[in-house]
Amino acid sequence: MAPPQTLFNVMLDGKRYGGSYDNISAVTIMCAVAQMFIGVTGGGTPLTMVTVEDSTGKVIAAIGNLEQPPTETAPTEDPPVLEALQPDSSGQWDAQVRAIGSNFKQNSVLVANDTEANTAFISSTELSSVVPGVHTPGTYQVKVRTGTLESAELPFTAL
Repeated sequence: MAPPQTLFNVMLDGKRYGGSYDNISAVTIMCAVAQMFIGVTGGGTPLTMVTVEDSTGKVIAAIGNLEQPPTETAPTEDPPVLEALQPDSSGQWDAQVRAIGSNFKQNSVLVANDTEANTAFISSTELSSVVPGVHTPGTYQVKVRTGTLESAELPFTAL
């Protein structure tokens, strides 16, 4: 006599979906149901949790909104801090400007109105550049960008 087959339940937000299945069918159905909901939500936020449980109620597979967020987080890095621009105004639109602050790196760049400048790294507290995109008199918001991290903005006035 063959041993009894272990059956698994596909659960949709804690309610049994259909009958009980062998493990391969249960996982296949779980994936199909999850894909259906992802398609309904346009690939956005999943509206549901689809799980496969064994006969004891233990979850052996899950797709959707997990109750526990991931325990691993990406390492954090301090953003650059822009404390001063020297000078902070000029009648010469191609004047060299020193950015004074902290947490500057070799790949830090001065940015004005979303235009990156050719920037010289002097030290972790100083950068040098011409404020980019200055073609008319006015105030230009300048910040330091290091990778995806950015400082707060300071104004530079072209006279």
